Amino acid sequence: MRELPRRAQVYIIFLALAALLGILGMLPTLMAQPSLWPVVLLFAGLICLSDLFPIVMPFPGDAEMTVSGAVQAAVAILFGPAVAVWAAFLGTLVAEAILRRAWHKATFNVSQMVITFGAMGSLYRLLYDGSVNPLNSPQNAAALAILAVFYYVVNTGMVSLIIAFVNQVSASYVWKVSFRNIAWHELTMVPLGAMIAILWQASPWAIVLMVLPLAVVRTSLLQSSTLQLQTMETLMALADTIDQRDPTTYEHSQRVAMFAEMIAREMGLPQDQVELISMSARLHDVGKIGMSNALLYKPQQFSLEEWHEFRRHPTIGASMVENFPLFRKGRDLILHHHERWDGQGYPDRLAGEEIPLGARIIAAADALEAMTADRVYRDALTLDAAVEEFRRERGRQFDPKVADALIAVLERYRREEPDWERETFQKRVRGYPVVQPISSQVGS
Repeated sequence: MRELPRRAQVYIIFLALAALLGILGMLPTLMAQPSLWPVVLLFAGLICLSDLFPIVMPFPGDAEMTVSGAVQAAVAILFGPAVAVWAAFLGTLVAEAILRRAWHKATFNVSQMVITFGAMGSLYRLLYDGSVNPLNSPQNAAALAILAVFYYVVNTGMVSLIIAFVNQVSASYVWKVSFRNIAWHELTMVPLGAMIAILWQASPWAIVLMVLPLAVVRTSLLQSSTLQLQTMETLMALADTIDQRDPTTYEHSQRVAMFAEMIAREMGLPQDQVELISMSARLHDVGKIGMSNALLYKPQQFSLEEWHEFRRHPTIGASMVENFPLFRKGRDLILHHHERWDGQGYPDRLAGEEIPLGARIIAAADALEAMTADRVYRDALTLDAAVEEFRRERGRQFDPKVADALIAVLERYRREEPDWERETFQKRVRGYPVVQPISSQVGS
């Protein structure tokens, strides 16, 4: 646990202590009613079984989702906080042991489940009409709706916080990227739990009827996760296809993404914007995929007809990415990455702040990559020459704030690397870490 940031350590310890108080506090209730122990063990087994088949969300943090929330919600509705706390504790603990999670991850996951479902058991008892049947009255139905929202907010909030603390990013960024698009999955857990509760009241054996609905929900979540991952992989493959067509510009898009990230971070943009800009930069030239090699790599000056054809690539690229629902936000950044601050760019001759900020950043990053890379028709510029070019074009080709941020990055690099002028900039920054989805930290 020492490798975790201090805030993450404090957060996990706080949750563990709160969970321990709940576990010990509910023990007298169960000791006074020994008949509840078989119920605790049965539902703990079902929770454990559900947790053994997690679905990893692609980004960020590789947070995991399962359908155990439905089982635990049913326990909270049927039996209240004492059984809910102990079933969550035992079921999650055994699953974590079988999955061999790192102990601090297991501690977080067990604590999170104990706190969440203990609180849900108490909340339902506070709001219901005296009957555990969720459909017994409008009051119970309202209590169920409140329970669903409570579960979604608390569950995703706790996971977002730990990932944010561990990776030192904002919790809102983690939540938006990982959980906003699966809100309906999370909100269905409590209604599914209510169905389990109703079937249990009819006959405990009847809960086997919920196996298929839970499997369908899990499959739906798996497909959603797979869609996100395959979308990114497909788009990145398209971007790499462009670079691989010409060895002189190989990894061009990756370097533009790297430079764009450096600029965005220097400007203090939120993490979600940094990642969107970086990903869009990787794809900024994807519209060139349909162009002939003769045009794409022509070393001489274009004819007027060839120039018009070449200028179509931002429009083509934008139309390609907008067909991917999970990446439509990057469309305008790709469409306008050849606009100029003075309005002399293309395709729409936007000027100033009419150009999306991300597109302005990508334009500067693209220009820096082009200046500092060797081409068949010229050698790479020195970094000093590139800096002077950005100073000269500040307020003309480039957004002044973006140019200032880029120059600040380069000047800091020069201070840290006194012999920087002896090699081209690109050879020296190959090891710079391009933004990546945050590494796995917890399973939810």
